Amino acid sequence: MERVSLWRLTVFIDWFRISCLLLVVGCDRQQALEPVQPKEQPLVKGSSRTAVDASTPAYPLHLIFEDDLSGPSLSTRWRAQLTHLESGEAGQHFQSKALRLGLNTLKRQPGQISVHSLVREERLDWTEDSVTIQFGIRWLEKKNASYLSAGLILVPEGLKEGADPRLAERNLAVFFTGVPPAANARRVARLRKASSTVWEDLQGWPEKNKEGRSLEDTELQLTVSDDALRLREPGYPDLLIRRPIGFTAGRLILFVASQSNAPLRWAGFHSLRVSRGSVD
Repeated sequence: MERVSLWRLTVFIDWFRISCLLLVVGCDRQQALEPVQPKEQPLVKGSSRTAVDASTPAYPLHLIFEDDLSGPSLSTRWRAQLTHLESGEAGQHFQSKALRLGLNTLKRQPGQISVHSLVREERLDWTEDSVTIQFGIRWLEKKNASYLSAGLILVPEGLKEGADPRLAERNLAVFFTGVPPAANARRVARLRKASSTVWEDLQGWPEKNKEGRSLEDTELQLTVSDDALRLREPGYPDLLIRRPIGFTAGRLILFVASQSNAPLRWAGFHSLRVSRGSVD
């Protein structure tokens, strides 16, 4: 009788061990089949600095101001500035949802450069975060664009009234200029320090595209930081320069310029948007 009881106890113990083993295996299999949920990562506070270089992620843009420049009147945040030009020789009006700036230099002294510019009131600062400027430009001259140029300039504080912003001691300019003898244009990006040009990009001109290009309406996107700049235009490779531009704050200026002895000629601007941050 004792032997039978001992045998039954042994059988029960073996059955219990097998049951436990099957239970463990079943749980492991069920866990393996279930999707693994990622662990929630703690929020890490970092610098708000935005990158110009496309190799690093850019932070979302935060609008500083925008002006579609479509009229019917110009915002009071713009201030007109004329260089070697009388008010009667400078034109300004809205047409086809764009601001047109013009100038007539027939009465100017030979070789003199006249500039019709608009200075924006807001002071832009890219000390900590990069600043991105997006705008459209229309090349309106259809016959002779010789010595005509139009575009955008960033100039640090201190530009004197009536001074040519293109010749400011320090400035960053992006503009189009005419290619003689017809109405074609070419793009120029130029950086000045200590009253001298220290860097410029001409898109390979004159070795490439010596005759320029037919230009009607294009959009430019300029991003600047304390140690780099990037220029984008649809249909053309990005231009990325890793170097300090020499100043970390300034005013935005739209301009049209012409040498003397030219009739009234125009350039158009539209869809201006200035943001803090960089675009991928």
